[in-house]
Amino acid sequence: MLAAGNAGEDGMFYASSAASGTDVTAVGSVDNTNTPTAATIATYTADGGAPVEFVYNLAVGNFSGISLPIVATSLDSTVADDGCAPITVDLTGTIALIRRGTCTFDTKVANAVAAGAQYVFLYNNVAIPVSPAITVTDVLGVAMLTNVLGEEMVAELAAGHKIQATFGKDPILKIDTPGPVNDASGNTMSTFSSYGLSAENTIKPLVSGPGGSILSTYLTSAGSYAVLSGTSMATPFVAGVVALYMQAKGRGISPKVINSALAATANPLNFNDGTKNSTFLASVAQQGCELIKFLGLMRLLLTG
Repeated sequence: MLAAGNAGEDGMFYASSAASGTDVTAVGSVDNTNTPTAATIATYTADGGAPVEFVYNLAVGNFSGISLPIVATSLDSTVADDGCAPITVDLTGTIALIRRGTCTFDTKVANAVAAGAQYVFLYNNVAIPVSPAITVTDVLGVAMLTNVLGEEMVAELAAGHKIQATFGKDPILKIDTPGPVNDASGNTMSTFSSYGLSAENTIKPLVSGPGGSILSTYLTSAGSYAVLSGTSMATPFVAGVVALYMQAKGRGISPKVINSALAATANPLNFNDGTKNSTFLASVAQQGCELIKFLGLMRLLLTG
């Protein structure tokens, strides 16, 4: 059982190599119906004034023990494609502040890194919290801010104020679970979830599980808890379901039978572009045999 990958923006036939193996249960990701947060507390100052406390949702790396100025890549907080094109501002020694929208999070982070940034703040363009999936490796820290906080910071910067953010060495978390209802993409395929089919035209991913905005334990050095997104979040959920199935049926059951049981009890999901639900189903290439249904699988066990 392996994660299908987080390269949804690359289109079809892009499931990860290992997940494309024969009889491998490749798992795609579905967005959480709610959006929990494990936000970390930090402070910022404007023009050296009194510290203002704020929270950020860590996506990758950490901001532990740093104090850096924040520089917005655009002083217009309504721009739709902020950070999607190469950034001409020198971001060396700063935290880049970029609005969500139009292109992928990875594209924005990669452009910020190319402009000299080692740390990036992405601020939301909607009120629903989101936990971005980041695969860029040459960045020290990426975090998500609320749309309100991001817009406030951009307004301060546009007015000529200088903002400095300071982070403690030992992160303090503020956890909100289950969090607000995700009306934008809850219970639909995550936009980052990789599409199949395999090179041999087999169905990959086979099934999908909850993987977008998942609250779980994390590295103690990074706060012990985190909200992360990815097919690597969905795979452990499916593995747990399969473990229960094998416990009931016996460990000698074949992968083909397991995969058939998962596929036969899954629920089809509508397509979602990350901002709204459609009225038609997501393709098999994206969702496989749909969202795994734990109760459906247990019903199959009870009926033989």
